[in-house]
Amino acid sequence: MTIHLQADDAGIGKQATTMILDAWKLGLLNGFGIVANPDCLVQIQEALSENRSLECVLCAHLNITDGVAIGGYSNTSILAAPDGKLQIGFVQALKILLMGGVKKRQFLTEVFNEWNAQLAFISKIASERKITAINGHNYVHMLPSLFKIATQLGQKYNIPYIRFVNEPLLLLDIKDIFRMSFYINLCKLFALWLCKMDIQRRKIVFSALSEETFGVLYSGRITAAAVKKNFKKATQRNVNSLEIVFHPGQSKSDEMAKWTSLAGSKKFFTHSNRKQEWDTLSQLQSEHVFTNND
Repeated sequence: MTIHLQADDAGIGKQATTMILDAWKLGLLNGFGIVANPDCLVQIQEALSENRSLECVLCAHLNITDGVAIGGYSNTSILAAPDGKLQIGFVQALKILLMGGVKKRQFLTEVFNEWNAQLAFISKIASERKITAINGHNYVHMLPSLFKIATQLGQKYNIPYIRFVNEPLLLLDIKDIFRMSFYINLCKLFALWLCKMDIQRRKIVFSALSEETFGVLYSGRITAAAVKKNFKKATQRNVNSLEIVFHPGQSKSDEMAKWTSLAGSKKFFTHSNRKQEWDTLSQLQSEHVFTNND
């Protein structure tokens, strides 16, 4: 089984980016997704250049929710607030798409232009390295209309793969059914299952980075036990490839005040669980969980 140990959110801030790059350089990860943020351009470029011999499954982490718009904006913009910060989350995007009409058409045009600018920016960061896959911040790319845009831009930039969320239900511990976070993530996973089915119904042509994914249901608190159980189950199902998505970059509050206007994002990016996920990666390496995997 091919295992992709991926970190999302490189570029959201210098401290988080340092943690992700350190994890990659130590061999805890074999790739990471880059958010288009000019403040971290040089930091990521230098790490990629100075470690050319290291494998890196480099992904473009496309975003419409946090940070400053790269593709420009106007007073009538849907994507960006008057201060230029992106502001559309998964649920808001879904509402706009379901509403249809002129607003939907404007939204899709703005997403295309913004993601096109983000991919041009991330390609500059990647330099001589090839971007392997496209994925979306908070999985917004899985909304079928946005998934289509991502595949179109993938063709334009010769990016061969996309993250296709195909995560089975996993209950690690019976105690999880008494945790509100479990049900919140279960709702997210259910929404992504519906998106997956609609993408398949629309027959959008794409190549998935992996056959299965893991990272939604236990997002924000992925433990070594959760990873090992998921890996065992995937092995029993004869899964050929598995992408495990981590968030091991913990940000500083002052960086997030600059990066995002959303209180929920600030809390998520600065939460101590991100350091715990970094520790999970270290534990998986020290226990040689994937060493003997073919």
